Amino acid sequence: MGSFEPAVTVLDTKLQGLPDQVVQEMLQTLGIAMFCVNSSPVERPTMKEVVALLMEVKCSPDQEFGKTSQPLIKQSSTQS
Repeated sequence: MGSFEPAVTVLDTKLQGLPDQVVQEMLQTLGIAMFCVNSSPVERPTMKEVVALLMEVKCSPDQEFGKTSQPLIKQSSTQS
């Protein structure tokens, strides 16, 4: 995930051909996982935040992906 390759390249090739919404949900879940393995413990989300993020991954088709009412992840003061 540290490379500049598209994130979709980490998905199993057997999953090709799935609907775009399913692929987007998998990529969003991967993004949440990447938050959880941040090298800085302060930058990692709490379990409560992880649950809230995961619940928002599976949204109805008429909702925008990743739309939240408030930020759930603390923004890093430094970029890595």
